[in-house]
Amino acid sequence: MSQKKRGLKTYLRYVEDYLEELLDLLKVKEKAEVEVRIEEEKEESLKIRVILTTPDGKKNEMTGEASRLFLIRAPLSMPVNVRHPPELIRPVLPIENGILTEVRLQPLTKIRYPFQHSMRAFDCGVERILPLFLPFVSQSFYSWLRDDIKTVTLFEQPGITAFTLKHMLRLIEVSLKLPSISDEIKAKVNLPALASERFLLQQEIKATLTEAVETLRATAQIQQLKGIGLVELLIPDEREKLRCFLGASGEYVGEPVIIILPESKYHLWYLFWILCRELYREVKGAYPEPVVLLEEGCDVWLRHFGGLSGKIVVLKKECILSKKDVESNEKEKWFKRRLQEAFSQGLGFLIILAKEVDEAEEFVRELCKPYKARIIAIRTVPELNYILSHLARVLSTCFGVPYDEVCKIEGLEAKDRITTMIEGKLQEFPQLDIMVARVDRAYRDLLNELLLGNYLACVRRDVGEHESEDHVAMKILTIKNLHEIFGIKFEKITCTCEVGDKVIADVYVEEKALAVECETILGTAPAPLLKVFESVRKYIERPLTKPVNDVWVIVRNWSAILHLGDLLWAEDILKRELKQHNRKVRFFIPHIYGKSLQAIDDITRTVSLSRYS
Repeated sequence: MSQKKRGLKTYLRYVEDYLEELLDLLKVKEKAEVEVRIEEEKEESLKIRVILTTPDGKKNEMTGEASRLFLIRAPLSMPVNVRHPPELIRPVLPIENGILTEVRLQPLTKIRYPFQHSMRAFDCGVERILPLFLPFVSQSFYSWLRDDIKTVTLFEQPGITAFTLKHMLRLIEVSLKLPSISDEIKAKVNLPALASERFLLQQEIKATLTEAVETLRATAQIQQLKGIGLVELLIPDEREKLRCFLGASGEYVGEPVIIILPESKYHLWYLFWILCRELYREVKGAYPEPVVLLEEGCDVWLRHFGGLSGKIVVLKKECILSKKDVESNEKEKWFKRRLQEAFSQGLGFLIILAKEVDEAEEFVRELCKPYKARIIAIRTVPELNYILSHLARVLSTCFGVPYDEVCKIEGLEAKDRITTMIEGKLQEFPQLDIMVARVDRAYRDLLNELLLGNYLACVRRDVGEHESEDHVAMKILTIKNLHEIFGIKFEKITCTCEVGDKVIADVYVEEKALAVECETILGTAPAPLLKVFESVRKYIERPLTKPVNDVWVIVRNWSAILHLGDLLWAEDILKRELKQHNRKVRFFIPHIYGKSLQAIDDITRTVSLSRYS
């Protein structure tokens, strides 16, 4: 036998001998009995007698003292994050007062029962832990999900008491048993499209709707905005009547329109005067004759002129009536005659300012008989602070004039200023007519600047005989933007270009396959918007000899501000039609101070027509 084998055999013999000796020690059939008695109970200790009875009947007694077991408050530990759940300690639920156990315990020892304040347990397959955030919930929010426990906070316990009744008892650790929870929670959350919303307990949520849902939402909103323009936004309670007022642009000859406004010192009539001018231009393509009879001259005008066709007349109801008897009032007789003659006249506007709108309307109707005049009586006007703040914002956005410039009060006399309360603060504004006149002046100045600038050399006249200055100026502005912003060379830009069979683009860029239509909507009655539809649809209804993938429509500012909702509606319809032919369309209006173009859908979001959306 080799030395290696002999060593192995010796080692095995040692193990066998050890096991035999150990088995002999365990072959004791009878064991001593142990009895423990409590001789005396003290406040902090127990006097204990232990009696040991051997198998042969002999008794051995021992006495001693041991400390009592006390109620011990376990310290709270910090939250623990683990990927593999450990054996958790069973907690005491709130409805329980204590735990009684009969398990093995080392004799006469103090017990410290560990307790966790917060613990997270996750499956081993979880790679990333993300908190769950739901909007519109209270600050205290707990979530329980199947197969995933998030931040389980156990209830704080007053303490644990353990009793020892027998020798060699000790507490054992048991698995954590949580209160029953639901398997899953279903949450239905409604979020706005393309918006950032701030909720409690979180920084920010961004939600983007799918393309189909976004298209449906946009279409529904545009349908609601149809028919909403400047005057509907400023005087929302009179929306239906104001819609009828805008319908005046749908008359070739028609009849004069009588507008009755509440008389005030804030010059609301001037805004309507400007709007009537622009509506008349849309119908006739020319400017109406203005007549203002607020102070004097009413009787002379009624006798020698007095016709409403082709004019915008502004007068006060009190100018018609004298201090004498109404029946003998010569001015009233002439006024009655002019109103009755209006049944067979062309388009014109009569703006009457009255202290009592209802009384003035009845007065006019009586004078018109038997003719039924077209009367628009505006009775409800919002508070001054609403009109001023909204008008300033709409004018600033739709004309591209800074808000501070629209509302500037430096250099104005006291009678030209208005102080009003807005959002709890006193603010000063110019009179309403001054703000309107400022943006109108800025628009006219832009036309003059463009018509006198160097870019005029790049423009060709329209194929029509009577091209307005607005149309020429918008073509110049388009070329200026294509060159300065998009870097397109002049030789690549063609003005008044034929791109198909009877299809002429106001501006065309072949390398971009871009056609631009400049729409002033002047002289386009009876349906001004129909001209916009025709200008765009010709690119899909007629054969093209040159590529056109994108169509831009440039609308002058006053037309855009009057028909803002209708233009959005038209753009939406045309977008869907051109998409079927792999083409795109966008609507723009001039930005006066930037001398650039701004998208009309961006304008509506800034102006905020949410009142109707």
